[in-house]
Amino acid sequence: MHHETAMAQDILNSALAIASKKGIKKISRIKVKVGETRLANKEYLERGFEMVSSGSPASGARLKIEVTPLAGRCKKCKTFLKKDSFSCPSCASGDIEIASGQELLVEEVE
Repeated sequence: MHHETAMAQDILNSALAIASKKGIKKISRIKVKVGETRLANKEYLERGFEMVSSGSPASGARLKIEVTPLAGRCKKCKTFLKKDSFSCPSCASGDIEIASGQELLVEEVE
């Protein structure tokens, strides 16, 4: 659960910064986009967030978590690759760029 607690702290820090810029005093909901390679356990992330946000303006806030699948693109021929492809099916290149699945983004704070 340590990994998820560290992620929860990152989410809290980002949400508090966004809330401060927008003049939001109490946070009720946070929309987060998390790549599937970063999220081991959604429940642990939610519990970790409850723990780290206690006593803050985000205490009691609900996390809305969108998990993004791992995907990439071949750097050579630009073919889009789905999860678990480490070589391009079109040109057999192994030069793959990760396009999604590793992010941790706070998209919205209410």
